[in-house]
Amino acid sequence: MRIILYEECVASSHPSRPPLIRRLLKFFRDHQLYTELDRYELELVLDEAITNAMEHGNRWDERKSIYVSLSEENDFYLIEIRDDGLGFTHRPDPLTKDPKKLETRGRGIHILQSFCRVQWNALGNEITLFIKKEQTCR
Repeated sequence: MRIILYEECVASSHPSRPPLIRRLLKFFRDHQLYTELDRYELELVLDEAITNAMEHGNRWDERKSIYVSLSEENDFYLIEIRDDGLGFTHRPDPLTKDPKKLETRGRGIHILQSFCRVQWNALGNEITLFIKKEQTCR
């Protein structure tokens, strides 16, 4: 059974991104939600997923929003991030460690998949991050 712990909707703007990430990290800390990721890895994952939604999904259009929810189900915390964009078709390319294939852009999906299980909805405008719970702080 999925239990929703946190929900928020924000405009897709550069100024709204860092405070949203800080609020989510604070929620994890204040509610003692421990994960297999350390604080910096969790921040990186949140930053990548939220930036992708704002930049690629909504094209930094401040009239569009992103919707973030945090829930728990069994041994995982689920972070769902949905944008108002048209979506995209995700191709399950094999992860690469070849630096020549990882340009300065386009590394977000690879980073996300390096730290957690990732799933998109059929339209491609919502991502779910599955982050394994831990009993104590790392």
